[in-house]
Amino acid sequence: MKKNIKYSKRCKDKALVGKVKEVINQVSHSKKWLSQKATYNFGNPLYDKKGISADRTIKNLKTRVNNLVESVYSWIQKFEKLQEKTKHFMVAIRIAPQKVTNFLKDIIIREDER
Repeated sequence: MKKNIKYSKRCKDKALVGKVKEVINQVSHSKKWLSQKATYNFGNPLYDKKGISADRTIKNLKTRVNNLVESVYSWIQKFEKLQEKTKHFMVAIRIAPQKVTNFLKDIIIREDER
């Protein structure tokens, strides 16, 4: 944003008072200088149907998105824990029939020995 610096009334040459001395780019976010608002073609500020400015809605959307990102991360962690549990369960399901058959073979062998 451009800012016009003008000659003050303390200037020695009274003809220069009030005229533009130099133009600088505004970097500061000071309250005394207005920052640019979100506008459409004619320079009017953007409003939604309820009359709320676009800047405020953008801030609200950013906070919502941040909250959603945090909840997504928590769900990802829960999903990873469930994956680990299901891996252990699948291993147990694969091993169980072998253990049962081995157990039954041992019982049959013991009975045959008697």
